[in-house]
Amino acid sequence: MAARRTKPQDDLISDMVTLQAHGVPIDDEELRTNLQSLLVGGNLTTTDLIGNGVWLLLTHPDELAKLKAESSLASAMVEEVLRYESPVAMTSRVMSEDRDLAGCPMQHSQSVFTSLHAANRDAAVFEQPDQFNITREKVSHVAFGGGPHTCIGAPLARIEARRAFSLLFEKYPNMRLAEQDLTWRALPFFRGLETLIVEV
Repeated sequence: MAARRTKPQDDLISDMVTLQAHGVPIDDEELRTNLQSLLVGGNLTTTDLIGNGVWLLLTHPDELAKLKAESSLASAMVEEVLRYESPVAMTSRVMSEDRDLAGCPMQHSQSVFTSLHAANRDAAVFEQPDQFNITREKVSHVAFGGGPHTCIGAPLARIEARRAFSLLFEKYPNMRLAEQDLTWRALPFFRGLETLIVEV
């Protein structure tokens, strides 16, 4: 950040310190935290989003056929991957006040863990929640959190995933899964395959 203040470049850090210099109320610690979050969001979770999506499309050939027939479904497909098999399984929050939710009392300053996967498969919100459907209407998932806690890397992850899926299936239209035993990574809070072997 100090180097970018002295010699700005065409990058996010320069943009952020410039905004800071123009009075945006963010200190260096907040800036570091946000940049680190973007780095994590731009690597592990985006990799898992793409891997999970390739696996879903190859195991749901009817949905892949829809995407190949209508490339404009790419954005909707990414949202459905995020809903159905999001790369972040759960998150935590600290209660800002005492409250009761569905009969469960929660106190101010208490840590609360929530399952994003459960919320994204909620039958009260989604019709046929356990069906992977890239033409689903109203995919109001919480894969990126929400409100002031929405993932800072969400827009970038969406762009990268759309581009990756387009290029992969355009370049390798006959891609299929190789014979393999799938292993989901044993990493708390995250959902992604350790490896995904395909044949092209």
